[in-house]
Amino acid sequence: MAVVRSAWMAVVLAGTLVGCSPLRWHRGTASATAASRPAIDYPIAATTPPEAAPALCIPGPAPETGSAASAQASVSKSEAIATLQTPSGVDTATTLPALTPSEPAAAENPLLALHRRAAHKWSQIDTYACRIRRREAIGGQPRPEEVIAAKFRKEPFSAYFQWLGPEAKGREVVYVQGGHGNLIHTLTAPGDIFLVAGGTRFKIAPDSMLVKNKSRYPITDAGVGALIDRFGHLVQALERGEPRTGSAKYLGQLKRKEYEHKVEAVLQSIAPGAERLLPGGGQRLWCFDPEHALPVLIVTHDEMSREVEYYCHDRFEFSGRFTDDDFNPDKLWAKAPSRAAGDE
Repeated sequence: MAVVRSAWMAVVLAGTLVGCSPLRWHRGTASATAASRPAIDYPIAATTPPEAAPALCIPGPAPETGSAASAQASVSKSEAIATLQTPSGVDTATTLPALTPSEPAAAENPLLALHRRAAHKWSQIDTYACRIRRREAIGGQPRPEEVIAAKFRKEPFSAYFQWLGPEAKGREVVYVQGGHGNLIHTLTAPGDIFLVAGGTRFKIAPDSMLVKNKSRYPITDAGVGALIDRFGHLVQALERGEPRTGSAKYLGQLKRKEYEHKVEAVLQSIAPGAERLLPGGGQRLWCFDPEHALPVLIVTHDEMSREVEYYCHDRFEFSGRFTDDDFNPDKLWAKAPSRAAGDE
């Protein structure tokens, strides 16, 4: 009788091992979880149709009767299902998909993105050259367009300008912040200064009225670095919701006649009283070059839609590296006669 019982137990145990085989589990669950689990090298291809596993046969003591037996059967059934669904050694926290989709990341403010890219590019620049086309209204009177070749150095701030077009042709200006007496040094064009011949060296303080009568902004505000700072202050003010700031709208990429390629544009609405030079408010168009991310075109109109500012930058050169001699008036105009403001 003991021999018969041992043989019977061996048969039951063999059936149990076959029923709990990992091979059977993979065949029964691979296709159902293929969309939600990472790829796993299953022994049988995921395209194999599901096949029901044989009933579990767990040897043990004689079955109980009554309510206790029903409760035990319910627990055993739950454990069996869990065994089928979750293989041993698999971390379900990393393999199961999220129950609910995650919230999409908020899109970055396009104005903030423009400033971030421009500031990043500017952080990589020490010196650069470009061409500037400038039109300004001074004292309510529009002035002719000027075409200027420019060189800039970031530290110390240094600027050199040479007028190329018919307006003020031959004029040159150099300024080094804190250097050469902290004065603007000019090689005059004919007619620049009353009773001063063209080709004369002339030096003057940056805040002189003679300077202010020639430009809307001080020389320290020249170049794309100052434009990036101004645009950054605008973006910060808008982010804070300052009431006097006005508004600004990202226009996307648009075609301007000044450039062969499209530029990224922002239209700023300037509230009355927000800027000293625009007491009645107005609008300003900011245009950024998508390739090098710098602001290249600024066009401003007053409240009557009259153009008061036009600054177009092109033909950038970033490869050169300028030295002190490039901004030294004694090196640039060594043989030119010299005059100073106030000389008779």
